Amino acid sequence: MRALSDINGLMERERVLLRSSFMRFLRRVRTPSVLAQLTQGARRDNLEGVLSVVGDHLEEFLEAFPRSFARVADAEIKRARKSLRLKHLSRLVEKIAKVGELNAALDFTFDPNDERAAGLMDKLKLDFLTDFNAKQTKAVRSALAQALRDGDSYKSAARAICDSIGLTETQWQAVNNYRTLLTNSSSEALQRQLRDRRFDSTVTNAITRGDILSDDQVDRMVDSYTQRMLAFRADTIAITESHRVLSAARREAWEQMVDQLGLDENEFTRTWNATEDERTRDAHEAMNGQTVRGFEPYTAPSGETLNYPGDPEASPELTVRCRCVETYSLS
Repeated sequence: MRALSDINGLMERERVLLRSSFMRFLRRVRTPSVLAQLTQGARRDNLEGVLSVVGDHLEEFLEAFPRSFARVADAEIKRARKSLRLKHLSRLVEKIAKVGELNAALDFTFDPNDERAAGLMDKLKLDFLTDFNAKQTKAVRSALAQALRDGDSYKSAARAICDSIGLTETQWQAVNNYRTLLTNSSSEALQRQLRDRRFDSTVTNAITRGDILSDDQVDRMVDSYTQRMLAFRADTIAITESHRVLSAARREAWEQMVDQLGLDENEFTRTWNATEDERTRDAHEAMNGQTVRGFEPYTAPSGETLNYPGDPEASPELTVRCRCVETYSLS
């Protein structure tokens, strides 16, 4: 289906852009100047100060949300206008006497300054910020507490905090546990999915000979593992958030068309399309092909309703890393 292919292509483009923006944020918070600020925060055991440093650099990433929203909504309106011209030409001609006025009516564009649209863009940013800050607070607190328990220097504590930025507490603990496994020359280190396999022979030799890996070797392996964990986190954020932006922006585009052209919501339907492969959730596979009229919500097998794929009001089990998309069709 051409429409579905276009939508997936649009989502992939926004995913790549959002991921790149998040990776730029991670690079900024790992510069020497930021490390110096984090060292001061660690020296004072100032968790709020540390999080404030992170927050200052997160603002630029948050601006990627409204830019993505506007691009998607504009693209959706341009795509929908073609269908509107073909399927509603005769009805609109009856309402608008002159062809010139008809073309003018159909040449409207997305208005990012619309009060509802602006509110949606702000909400997408706030929802992400609230969730990110909650996860980041736990990760930073865990890193700082571990550094203090180990009696590390303030600079080492700051480095641990820096490494935790962008990760969830669970992911940070995974990194910390991986360091412990390497330090103890444990064979479990070779079972970590995100490990850098280029080091496998070094770890295997140390285990076989009963040797202990040097601090430098452990640091290089953990650094590589951390970067892979951060890349995984960036992918999760990019997939989840670009998906939410795409669904919300497309819905807003249609709401603006309904408002501006006086369309009846009963004149179009929306269909849930799941990505049918081994990674698809059972719930989403069951929802595949579900069609609703106008702006009615979809219903999951559990009875939970979603306004669109990736709806931030729905449970994480139905939204995180979701790849489903919806298609709009004029009746």
